[in-house]
Amino acid sequence: MQVVTVPESTARIAAWADTSWRRTADERLQNMHGHVALLAGRKASGEPVLEQVPAEHVGDAGYRLLGTPGLALGCAEGDVVTVADDGDFEVVARGGNLSVLVHGEHLAGILAALRRTFATIGGTVEAPEDIAFVVITVPVAAGFSAVERAVGEAVGDAPGAQWFYGNVYDELDQPLNWWATEPQT
Repeated sequence: MQVVTVPESTARIAAWADTSWRRTADERLQNMHGHVALLAGRKASGEPVLEQVPAEHVGDAGYRLLGTPGLALGCAEGDVVTVADDGDFEVVARGGNLSVLVHGEHLAGILAALRRTFATIGGTVEAPEDIAFVVITVPVAAGFSAVERAVGEAVGDAPGAQWFYGNVYDELDQPLNWWATEPQT
């Protein structure tokens, strides 16, 4: 899992950032009505930024993610994670999906194009109401070239829009290679 220092502006966007990290993972899941709190980073003050992600409890200590996070990097919908009391998490089984994140200004203008292009390769495009960022979940079986072509077509020359994979590289920008080495759930 990659933990980053989260700028205050991003922490404000993450309305889900709260103090639920003081509870156990099971308490967080129960209190958040089918969500689990994943550590997305830390504010400059050191306070954790947690992202509430839809999840179902599986096994003794695992949670299957029912959505792809927008801030907690390293995982995607379908992955099974174990979560420590502070929200730190480890992916124990991959669900076979890529996480693609788009940030920038004026994303509302490209949202329809993203939905249209990713629908052709089995992807799902989601964004918060204010469209501060876009989260795309797409099966790794679609292939990296198809994903890159789809995001390139949709984002094009949108001013300030940037995209990156949320679960393909580690904190040193080295490929995780889970798609080639791990069985998918």
